[in-house]
Amino acid sequence: MLVGERAKSLGYHSSHADGTWVHQTRESLDYALALLDGGSANEIARAEHIIRAVVELQDVEPTSPTFGVWPWTLEEPLAEMDPPDLNWADFCGARLVHALACFGDAMTDETCRLTTTAARHAAWAIFRRNTGPDYTNIAILGALVTLAVGELVDDPLLVRFGRDRLRAVRDLAGPEGRFAEFNSPTYTVVALVELDRLCAVVHDDQALALARELHRVLWQMIAEHFHPPTQQWAGPHSRAYSDLLEPWIASYLSGAVGIPLRAVMPRDRNAGSESDAKGPWFVPPERYSTAPVVACPNGLRERFLSAQSDGERCFRRVYQAHPDGEQTVGTTWFGEDACLGSVNHSFGWVQRRSLLGYWPTRTRDASEGVAVLRLRALKDGADFSAVRFRMNQQGRRVLATAGPAIGTGDHHPILGQPEGGRFAFRELAVRLELTAADAMVEDLGCDRFALQAGCWKAVLHGVPGVWDGRPIHYGASVVADGTVAIDLILYKGEPQCSSMASVLAEVGWTIEVLHADEAVSPAPRWERDSDGLKLTWGVGSTLAVPALTAAEPLRW
Repeated sequence: MLVGERAKSLGYHSSHADGTWVHQTRESLDYALALLDGGSANEIARAEHIIRAVVELQDVEPTSPTFGVWPWTLEEPLAEMDPPDLNWADFCGARLVHALACFGDAMTDETCRLTTTAARHAAWAIFRRNTGPDYTNIAILGALVTLAVGELVDDPLLVRFGRDRLRAVRDLAGPEGRFAEFNSPTYTVVALVELDRLCAVVHDDQALALARELHRVLWQMIAEHFHPPTQQWAGPHSRAYSDLLEPWIASYLSGAVGIPLRAVMPRDRNAGSESDAKGPWFVPPERYSTAPVVACPNGLRERFLSAQSDGERCFRRVYQAHPDGEQTVGTTWFGEDACLGSVNHSFGWVQRRSLLGYWPTRTRDASEGVAVLRLRALKDGADFSAVRFRMNQQGRRVLATAGPAIGTGDHHPILGQPEGGRFAFRELAVRLELTAADAMVEDLGCDRFALQAGCWKAVLHGVPGVWDGRPIHYGASVVADGTVAIDLILYKGEPQCSSMASVLAEVGWTIEVLHADEAVSPAPRWERDSDGLKLTWGVGSTLAVPALTAAEPLRW
């Protein structure tokens, strides 16, 4: 009765192996909404069966830490997840209130009663958890569920909680768009979809006004990062499941802007594995809302219309201001047909695109393609969260350093932390990789390498450094068909099991994006003074780091 598909392992929450056939809760509710939208008697009956089957999987024990939450799949109960994903109260709850508000008249009284009870449980789970406004998409989802349930059951406490949460997200973001989940193709669109859903199912005037403010701020972030020549969403990305604009995101943006946008197909090899990557199914809100949302606000649509760049420019955005005075700052450069983005504080999480560049190239069949430049941290070939980056971008040049991070897991910045903080590995590396049909790598000598595709190249200048008392090494490689890379090898040898907390490091390099025939800049250098260690590259480009960088907690 539930929607089935093959599982794709993330390394956290679920223990399902890749390829295991599973039946999913959230996706089943999306399918039920599609059936309800169809409107035939058979479709409505099938939708009700699905909704009731999902409702039965909810934890309804009030004293349980997972009260109001659903498992990801029918085959793996909450007690077997490691750990359960508390966000499923928000994701599934949003779909249940959508069904009640938009299709309640079509469903039986018993289904509506069961669905209302489940949605109420989800709302109180969200109330109890009280996620902060910096968890952008979950804060918006939780506001939607509590507002909608509060109106459905006439509970002013839930309505006020939802309204206050939405206001907190708005206040944190401000007009500049200071989102912790900054510039995320996946979760910016999820947030927009859920704001659309909120406007379809909630009637509170204050909440609707706040939703529209957030709607414009999110669209502003998309518009200023959209790169017309490549039809890509420029970096840096706080969270992404693919290196390229995914079809469902391109489809959503196309419908909202009113013009076709191109999604690169087939999906790139770094497409994500989490089911969010497929995108949420959603009934257009204008059918059900007395005050429908305007998709792309006036004044921003023009950014998507031009096939050409609007000239070379570089802009910075403060994404977060931390209590200690530090800021998370993103920088994005747009050239005539290339772009490059980076963030000043970051780490090697598989969802993070700390440094990301795009430019046009050609595929093997001579059709248009997009070259992808990306920075990664790897442990035994897999993305590794416990390496952090600091970067300073000046136009199309980036100074970067790497150091150890503490308090993380292998694959996730919070989940799956190893006992004693000790990781087992044979190899640690920082990798700059280029993916394109015509990608090439060239060793320029003196720890300088070029990654080239089409009319552009990225040049990495290495700087002598140490990691945990050993000198680092540089090397070029062909990673896979269409992907070439430059590796900064931090360790390679006998298996180790060690903690990042004891590691001291001096690791730095620079990157510049150049036309294929453009001259390479002079090499950077380390400089020591009374304030510590600085990576210096030409006039006015420095990145200060402590001498022998020690492990630090992540900023994320």
